[in-house]
Amino acid sequence: MVCPGNGVHKLQELPSGPDSSLAMASRRAVRVFTGTRDVDVVLDTKAIASDFLLQVTEELGLKETCWFGLQYKDKKGRWFWLQLDKQVLSQKVDDKQDPLVMFLKVIIFPREPSFLLDALAQSLIVQQVQMSIELEELLCSSACSKQLKNLAEAERVEQYLKVVEKLEEYGSWHFLMTRPHDPTPVRVSFNLLGITVTADNRQHNFPFTEIQEVSSSGKKLLIKYVSRGMPTTVFLGPCQEYTEDLLFLLLAHQRHFLTNNNQGKSTRRRSFIIYNL
Repeated sequence: MVCPGNGVHKLQELPSGPDSSLAMASRRAVRVFTGTRDVDVVLDTKAIASDFLLQVTEELGLKETCWFGLQYKDKKGRWFWLQLDKQVLSQKVDDKQDPLVMFLKVIIFPREPSFLLDALAQSLIVQQVQMSIELEELLCSSACSKQLKNLAEAERVEQYLKVVEKLEEYGSWHFLMTRPHDPTPVRVSFNLLGITVTADNRQHNFPFTEIQEVSSSGKKLLIKYVSRGMPTTVFLGPCQEYTEDLLFLLLAHQRHFLTNNNQGKSTRRRSFIIYNL
């Protein structure tokens, strides 16, 4: 969870006057927490999530937007990512909140964040990585953890990121799944290069170049490979929403990889092409 920051931007004024009731019915106030600079914005009730994300990032002055997404809690307190191709209010947002509450978070961690040109993007990445280390979601040695904490407190952002990008598990997302007819937990991980499945103390790596399609059906995650000799792999999440969130993040990484790969660029900055999910 991203902790609220100190500064909050002023809420855009809602209409007043005879037609204000009608205008307000078509708009909702939303508070977006970033952990550094928070922002209050007005949401058109018919807005597509991708447009709303752009609205939020413009309000914040965030330039390198391709790494970020919006997260929210439903009425039961469960976390979800805002699906960018759907209307915001058609999703599981708690419409009883006033204002609605969302959190700007990193979806894709750039391979070399120290080379990003957007200082705010770097700051947000540092914040989320540091939180992951403190929660022991991103593992590193105690000496490295202490070094990173000191750099974060001293706001040595570029130095911090240069250390972080060398960590083995930096940029990876991890989900616990099971296999059909086998309740033993399996860890499905992915980053900008591909998928890693850890099962029975063994790791199996599948670069995105070897994966033809990833989809879901209910609680099932299905991975279809380029090679016809490899059967489709099926994993099971604890619920449909869990699997759908995994798929959302995984497809974002796969699309980013394919976009950059198709560019055919070999420079070290090739992973920083702006991509709208």
